[in-house]
Amino acid sequence: MGNTAYSLNGSTWVALPVGPRWGGSYDQEQQDLELITERGVRWLRRQYSRDKWVLTFRVTESQLAAFQALHDAVDGQLTPFYFSLDYTASPLESVYVRKEAGFHPGQLQDEIDPPVYDYQMTLTGEIDPVTVLA
Repeated sequence: MGNTAYSLNGSTWVALPVGPRWGGSYDQEQQDLELITERGVRWLRRQYSRDKWVLTFRVTESQLAAFQALHDAVDGQLTPFYFSLDYTASPLESVYVRKEAGFHPGQLQDEIDPPVYDYQMTLTGEIDPVTVLA
């Protein structure tokens, strides 16, 4: 997968140098509201659920700069953005997400020249503003 990209506005895409490694994880984060009556009866209501992906990218030192640029462009977790595993696909499939707050690539322990890093990016789904009715 070499067509992975991100977009701040959904129309202009910035390609990442590599796609995620095989074996990423997908989860659904859920938050429930719990009310307990005086007699101990529990009432539960789902407040929200959202998608969560953990993707690992194996990159060289020069490729790592593109992921640092993504981190800087979205200011960590502050700015949501569009993410696509293949921005050349038709129709384009993307998700509106936020990434984790920090930027912590881990250098592989093997002696490799140039160094190789595993960057684990956590993406949490957000409500796409295009889908919200005014």
